[in-house]
Amino acid sequence: MLAGTKDGKSWGFYFDDQKESLQKYFEITREEHMALMDGQAEGKVITFHDDKKPTLEDPPPPTEEEIARQKIRELKNYLSETDYVASKIAEGAATAEEYSEVLEKRREARTEINELEEALQAKAWG
Repeated sequence: MLAGTKDGKSWGFYFDDQKESLQKYFEITREEHMALMDGQAEGKVITFHDDKKPTLEDPPPPTEEEIARQKIRELKNYLSETDYVASKIAEGAATAEEYSEVLEKRREARTEINELEEALQAKAWG
C-alpha cells in the first residue's frame, strides 16, 4: 500500500502497481493503513506530509460559522419536533395557554435562528 500524490498536491492511498504514476509516495503496511482508517473512524484526521508517512491528528476545532450552522439545525429540528403544538391549537384540540411554555421556546428559537442567519449573511457579504 502506498500513501502518495499524483499531482504533488492531493494525497491519497494507492496500490503498489500504481507506483509509477505517483510523483511522491511512502510505502505503508496494511496494518499502518488500517490504523489510519480506524483512527479516522474514531474522529481523527489523516494528515499527509511531504517528508514523512501520514499521521493521525485531532480535527481542527469548529469555526464560528460551523457552530452557528449546527445551532440553526438544532433549533430548526426543535421547531419541527414541536410543530404538532401549532396544529393542535389551530384545530382547537388544545389552547395556547396549555402550551405557553412550548410556544415561548418556539418564539425564542425563531428569534435565535433569525439572528444567527443574519450574522452568517453579514459575514458572507463582509
